[in-house]
This record gives sequence, structure tokens and C-alpha cells, in this order.
Amino acid sequence: MRGFLREIWRAAQGREAALAHVHFVGSGSLPSVLAVTDLAVASVGAAGLAPTMETTFRGKAQRLQGPVTVGHATMAWGRPAAPPGSAQPVW
Repeated sequence: MRGFLREIWRAAQGREAALAHVHFVGSGSLPSVLAVTDLAVASVGAAGLAPTMETTFRGKAQRLQGPVTVGHATMAWGRPAAPPGSAQPVW
């Protein structure tokens, strides 16, 4: 499974370090002589990582994942990423 995941993620130009966040749990398989279960599970794993990648005006970037949760506070910004100097001054 990990090999399929790595190949899919490389084709998507994802960062190799992100693969450490994918954990495979459970057992079972789809009836086939081919490794369709491994491919299916790896595809779902890569799809789960995909939202962490985004294309910005500077190229591909990885969205920050907050390492902690404090109460019900969420990690959020009032504005999306934009070129420096494009926002109107507050004053």
C-alpha cells in the first residue's frame, strides 16, 4: 500500500514528508488477483492528503496544520493568501 501511495503522491507533486501523516488501519481485501485493495486504499490516502496542497500565486504550497486545539478555538484568518501589498490598509 505504501508503495502505491508514494507513487500517487509523487505524481501529484506532493511533498514526501506528508506521507508520514497517512496511517493504514484494518484488514480485508477486495476479491481480485491484482492488488486492487492496496491501490484503492492508497488512492483514498492520497485523496485525504490532497486538501493540504494548494496552488498559490507563488506556486504549490502546503497549508499549515495546527498542532494543537485550544478549547473550541479554530485556526483561521480573515483573508486568504494574497500578493504582498495587495490588501488595503486598515487605517
